[in-house]
Amino acid sequence: MNTNNTNNTNNTNNTNNTNNNNTKQSKYTEDEALEMVAIYTNNPTKETVQQLAIQLDRSEKSIIGKLSREGVYRKQVYTTKTGESVITKLELVADIEQALEIEGLTGLEKAPKVVLQRVLKALVLEEKQHNICAST
Repeated sequence: MNTNNTNNTNNTNNTNNTNNNNTKQSKYTEDEALEMVAIYTNNPTKETVQQLAIQLDRSEKSIIGKLSREGVYRKQVYTTKTGESVITKLELVADIEQALEIEGLTGLEKAPKVVLQRVLKALVLEEKQHNICAST
């Protein structure tokens, strides 16, 4: 019986040692962190993140995570094909509610985005015309 217990203990220890050897070091050295921050702050682009990932043999997500912890990472701003910032349908509905000075247009966000944009544009134009007439 004692022999079996000894074998089981040895097997457990061997398994634990194997798992420890497979663990990848995820910490950056201070020099790596300083270099990474310096390079990224000079050119804060996705391409820079890709270059750092290759240079430091890390994943892009790891680089972004470290730059975020260092407080220098800037999330990429998405733009439309025309170069405008992306506006969600919920934001458009909120703007329409504000222009109409009402709340509770729940469900309107299910309308096509183009329609919501047209409604908002018409409301803004109407408000401008009203302000011009009121000032004269």
